[in-house]
Amino acid sequence: MTFKRDAIPNSFAFELSNRCNYAQYHPECPTEAKADPVFLNTDIMKDVIKYLGSVDYTGTLYFNLYNEPLIDPRLFMLLEYTKEHCGCCVCIYTNGWNLNQYMVDELDKLNVVFRLSYYTDKEQERLSKLKYKRDSSRGNRVTLDPMVKMIYETSFTERDLCFFPSVYVVIVCTGEYI
Repeated sequence: MTFKRDAIPNSFAFELSNRCNYAQYHPECPTEAKADPVFLNTDIMKDVIKYLGSVDYTGTLYFNLYNEPLIDPRLFMLLEYTKEHCGCCVCIYTNGWNLNQYMVDELDKLNVVFRLSYYTDKEQERLSKLKYKRDSSRGNRVTLDPMVKMIYETSFTERDLCFFPSVYVVIVCTGEYI
């Protein structure tokens, strides 16, 4: 994959896998809980990241398309790799199920912008107690979203929950890009 320097999209998104820890709990989750697990090849991601670094990419790189990034054991290695080889803005959206203070501290060290969704008041309370670093040049780097309202009180389709606009380059877990 190569682009003319002035035609590089603002955003790239990786579908790390077809796994989401909420897939079995609510019918609107776009991943398939019963499907065989598929994981995007690490070398593909590293090649894309290295390429983006070679063209001084300044856009945003997402690691959360159609999946829950915090359940992928490669996530922090990939975030470190991105910081070393590309230096672009990195953003993840997560349901926060596995998020703890240690992970928050590591994400902060890597300057990751992250958005947390919650489904219950209890989850909101737990996620709100975590201490997030604020970066005045970027504003608040953490946003809490009430996903229950987004899912059940709006007209989202299943894939809209995690969907990205077509101006993004999307690399799905099978290694194809769209």
